[in-house]
Amino acid sequence: MNGRGRRDVFIPDEITRALAILGRVQFVSGPRGRETGASLAVAPFDDILICFASPSSPILKNLYNNPRVSITASDAGKGWQLNMRGRAVFTGAVHAHPRRMELQHWLPEGVPSTHMVVLEFLPHHIEYSIGEADVRRRYEGALPGGCTPPFAVRWWQATFGGIMPAVVVCWLAMWLWVGVYAQEFRFRWLALVTGLVASMCLLAGARLVYRVQAMSAWQKGRARRADAGVLGLGWVAQASAVAVAFILWGVSLFAMVFMGVAWGGTPLLVVLAASQLWWLAPVWIIHLAQKCPEAPGAG
Repeated sequence: MNGRGRRDVFIPDEITRALAILGRVQFVSGPRGRETGASLAVAPFDDILICFASPSSPILKNLYNNPRVSITASDAGKGWQLNMRGRAVFTGAVHAHPRRMELQHWLPEGVPSTHMVVLEFLPHHIEYSIGEADVRRRYEGALPGGCTPPFAVRWWQATFGGIMPAVVVCWLAMWLWVGVYAQEFRFRWLALVTGLVASMCLLAGARLVYRVQAMSAWQKGRARRADAGVLGLGWVAQASAVAVAFILWGVSLFAMVFMGVAWGGTPLLVVLAASQLWWLAPVWIIHLAQKCPEAPGAG
């Protein structure tokens, strides 16, 4: 039950054939103990499973909070059972998907594409068995391409991915201020650390908010998938990104208040300038306000 030898192949051929004949899967999402399940039509490809859901399905809210899902399917007549665990991403309307021509064949009969949305499922782990009890074949294990990046890597990409020059400038600005203009301050190194925490947390929180808004815009066809970063890949949940953004802003605010009390108002201006949000925020807002011609799922 191997794929075709490519590193990007997720799903063995035998399983895609079985799902193509069956046509539906049980899609389960939500927090443990309060999972929501739904029977969804599926389009099986060798690198991804694409499921079709109603725009009002509670599954979409579940994916906003946690992209981790499981898919089960079985065919008593053929004697096979399947359970997959992985992540899913809501990518928008069917008619706007890059593979929309291929997906038309897999849509539920009698349901127009305008009434359905796409959920891309990328499996990490699979359990598959087929045959009678005495000669039953079983496969279980991780699938190629399903490895989850480390926690620190995912969040670093979510917060600072694509803006490393701004991060470097932020560090240099704080070092320059402490080394040249803050020599009369007591506890200069404490001022440096506090300033770095304040500016970096301010920048990271804003970047996360941009990612969340870009994810929403991409799902509506007004941005690229790359703009959403790891959120568009299902590595970080949108709800988690929003929560972490406000935590980072809270830490930044606390650090700035501490600096204002200890060293006056000048360090606060330095923090705001070093974060570079005075020019980054308008650029991000203008970018999200534009209508991008690329369809959801692109990039």
